[in-house]
Amino acid sequence: RAPPNMDDAIAGEWSVVSPQAEPVWGTPTHIGVRYSHVGVAHAGRMVVSHGYFYNHQQHKPAWQSDTWSFEPASGAWTKLHAAWSEDKAGHGPSPRYSVSAVVYADTLLMFGGDDGGHLHSPMNYIFGAYSDELWLFDLRAHSWQLVPKPEGAAWPSKRALHGAALVNGRMHVYGGLGVSDHWALCLESTAPG
Repeated sequence: RAPPNMDDAIAGEWSVVSPQAEPVWGTPTHIGVRYSHVGVAHAGRMVVSHGYFYNHQQHKPAWQSDTWSFEPASGAWTKLHAAWSEDKAGHGPSPRYSVSAVVYADTLLMFGGDDGGHLHSPMNYIFGAYSDELWLFDLRAHSWQLVPKPEGAAWPSKRALHGAALVNGRMHVYGGLGVSDHWALCLESTAPG
């Protein structure tokens, strides 16, 4: 079988869907600037969560932990879950970037990431402050849940800048900064509801 002709596979042109918004940290109706966030497709919309950007106007890092959806038909952003804060500990994953995510059964599964040590040193980046947490975001109820690590069970090491894909009902996680191992999690008993 001949490989596909890329000229035929990409039959369109790029277009601006929503222009750069001000202020860069966002508004109640528009997501703030971020990079190294997760972006997934669910039910005809794009869902974006977590990430980071350095706010040059305020001379400080801006760690992101809010979750938003973008509806192409209306062109509108909707906040699905507010940002994490220390006074609301337990209401979702702390801010981090370089995470991975997949969607399975109306659930976003987010693994790992790097929080730069900002919980301990807000203005100084701490290299290697990686996570091995697996969080579930219910895309219907808009709520987060931490998956507890079973005692003594195999679990991927802490990592950031890794990749993830959903393949045949399994979340595959590969690599990351300084690691090259490959893990798979069967999702049949992981996704809520």
